[in-house]
Amino acid sequence: MRRVLLVLAIAGLFADGAFGADEVKATGKIEAVTLYRGQALVTRTVAFDAPPGAVQLVVTDLPDRVMPQSLHASTGDGLRVRAVRFRATARKEAPKAEVRELDKTIRGIELKLRQNASDKRLANQLEADLNSLRNFVVPSAKVEMAKGVLNVDTLQKVTDMMSKRRTDLTKTKLELAENARTLREELALIVRKRAELTRSRSKTAREAVVFLDKAAAGKGQMRLSYLVSDATWEPVYNLRVAGEKTKVNVEYTAIARQMTGEDWTDVKLTLSAAVAQMVADGPALAPLRVRLTKTREQLNRAQVEAQLKQSQGMLQALNMANTRFQGQSDQMDLNWKMNQSSWAYQGIELAASAGYVSLIQDAGGIGRTASLSANYKLESRVTFASRRENQTIEIARFDLPTEFHYEAVPLLTEYVFRYAQLTNNSKLALLQGKSTTYLDGSFVGIGTVPMMARGQQATVGFGMDPQLRATREFVSKKESDE
Repeated sequence: MRRVLLVLAIAGLFADGAFGADEVKATGKIEAVTLYRGQALVTRTVAFDAPPGAVQLVVTDLPDRVMPQSLHASTGDGLRVRAVRFRATARKEAPKAEVRELDKTIRGIELKLRQNASDKRLANQLEADLNSLRNFVVPSAKVEMAKGVLNVDTLQKVTDMMSKRRTDLTKTKLELAENARTLREELALIVRKRAELTRSRSKTAREAVVFLDKAAAGKGQMRLSYLVSDATWEPVYNLRVAGEKTKVNVEYTAIARQMTGEDWTDVKLTLSAAVAQMVADGPALAPLRVRLTKTREQLNRAQVEAQLKQSQGMLQALNMANTRFQGQSDQMDLNWKMNQSSWAYQGIELAASAGYVSLIQDAGGIGRTASLSANYKLESRVTFASRRENQTIEIARFDLPTEFHYEAVPLLTEYVFRYAQLTNNSKLALLQGKSTTYLDGSFVGIGTVPMMARGQQATVGFGMDPQLRATREFVSKKESDE
């Protein structure tokens, strides 16, 4: 019983207001961003003023795509972080002025659509009234005609009135239908614009509550970091060659996009091909239960290849879980998936003949990746808005020494192609990416730059040479009975 009460007491220590201090609210300024493939690590510098002692600092206006489990804080001298937690509360309106204006427009369009629907109901009721009047007039006219007392002028006036009303109603209903269609299209466009800004129609305030110990009076400063999703980048290249063709000018660029719900204004940006590290402990290995039998034969090559093909999904799941494990703080479920996937490959290894174990290893291993863990820290600050559109960011520009040569495959084509062997003597490791190539100022084509570590060589294509052709000629064929 004492243990339960102690746990409850500790849990209640970090409840709102239970830390012995009033809340101090601040937004802070985004100072640095590390952009990964699929997510980003954002760091805010938060300045605040509070008396010494316990401080409950609330950092407001966190973005829509924040990953709550990734929140962490760091401080300098005179401050100590006790705990960081995330909270979300409902609010009446969206946080961004652009989103609030769109919400106002959406409400106006929805009001017009409701008025349009009301006018349609009124037109339908008037049409029903005209039908009722017609059902009354026609039988009455027949009776009066039979009695010889029909008033032709009155009947003509009623008929003309009903015809005009029907014509007006038909025109009104067509106008209402066209107006409703236009309003629905306008509403769909505004909703899409809003989605591009926020990816969410929720009106939720997202905040980080940081519990601090402050040693002295005066202003304090801390750094709050968190991961956000819906942010990514990929490398692209412009390759230009001119003159003697002894060097290639490389424009190394990133195509980046972020829809996190917050703008990154004048920040220090780092582009990373690694995975955000958010865990302190490695995965735990679960025991594999093995049962040995005398009758089971070891798998031959065909059987090993068949089982490997069936297990490719397991291998992909293993590598995916391994990558996610490095970037998430809640790893229990991922740890179990990693063990389940690894058991499948261990089972094939144990069942295969000794000579075929290398096939299993060649099929793929845990955590194997085709990318370098390169980081590119941009020298100048950048501004990166939360938008669906891509943004181009230049990483570096440099020359690489090259040697050109020609290659021809006359059995397949008569064209002769130019190739450049590049030597990466730059200070950067180059990731694999699409390239646009130019020769003497003219566009050549689209290609691919392979991954190149520093000092490594690689070959890239520079299109066909229009002045050269290769042919294949059959020389001779000799036969002999000897």
